[in-house]
Order: sequence, then structure tokens, then C-alpha cells
Amino acid sequence: MKLFVDSSDPTEVRRCFERRWVEGVTTGLSAGDAALAELCACAAGPVSAPVQSAGAASMLDEARALARLGANVVVRLPADVAGLEAARACAEAGIPAHLGACDSPAQAVLAARAGARYVSPVGGGLPDANDLIRGMAALFRTYRLPAQVLAMPVRNASQVVEVALAGAAVAAVPMLLLEQVIKTGPAVSAGSSK
Repeated sequence: MKLFVDSSDPTEVRRCFERRWVEGVTTGLSAGDAALAELCACAAGPVSAPVQSAGAASMLDEARALARLGANVVVRLPADVAGLEAARACAEAGIPAHLGACDSPAQAVLAARAGARYVSPVGGGLPDANDLIRGMAALFRTYRLPAQVLAMPVRNASQVVEVALAGAAVAAVPMLLLEQVIKTGPAVSAGSSK
């Protein structure tokens, strides 16, 4: 399983990549945030950043703006009708997409068929999400869909293990959790972190 750091701080992201702790980033920064360009520049892997728009055409415009920030940008879209339309348009334009808050394995399959690179279940690292993760991962394997399950946000060490066992390909964790696990071992819980 891959680890992504869940952060909006370019300094944290740079440190995580320098230490080779992570392979990507999830962030709440959007195209209008000045720090996003810096974050993309210091990340040596995918950076999942959200759109703020509601309609498919607006999402695609915003996705294009995000993609101009770096070749490593993955546009995070909502798992709704407009998000699926935008994901298909992004795939056709060569822009990688991440559909978040999928509430069923069937919805995750639709996202994967629309061209999403990553799909996240509702509740990410929460225990109730593990059944969703299992279902999504099983369908992706069965039908050889290239999308990966990205669990986010994961807030403690036991959740990292649980989402891995459930079949998530990626877990997005805050830097605080990474540091605590490395310093004291996997039994430590980072609790809630922003």
C-alpha cells in the first residue's frame, strides 16, 4: 500500500518526500490558493487537489487550471453526476482524476469506467468505510479496472492497517501520524489532526 501525506503545507510535503515517507499528497488547497503551486513543485508524486465548482463544465475549466500547476496534479471531483461527467472529460483531456466520497462499490465502478485514477469511499479511514473499501477493491480486481482505492483521511495507525487489510491501494495520512508511527511504533494513535 502507498502512503500519501494529507497536507496543505509545502514545508511538510517537502520534508515527507525528502525522507521518502510518502509517494503522493492529498490536499484541500484549490486552484486559487497560492501555496498549491509551491506544494506541487516540491511533491515528487501525485497531488490530489479538489475543484470548488459545481457543474461539469465549470469543473473541467477548474481541472484545466489545476493541471497547469504541474504534471503531477490529480483533480479531485465529487462522486455525483457532474463529477462523473467531468472525470470522463478530464480523462479525454489527459488530466488524471480522483473521485471522492463514493458511497457504494457500484458508484466506484462508474467512477473507474469514467477514467478516474483514484476513488475514495465516504468516510475514508473510518471503520464503517472498510466494507466499502473491500467491495471497491474486489470489483476493481475482478473487472481489471485501473482505478485504485484511496482511503482518506486516515487518522491513526490502526486505521492505516485496517484500510490496508480491506484492500486500499493508498492511505492519506497527516504528517503528525507519520512522525508518531516512526518515532514510537504502530501502536500509537495520532488522534484527530488537520
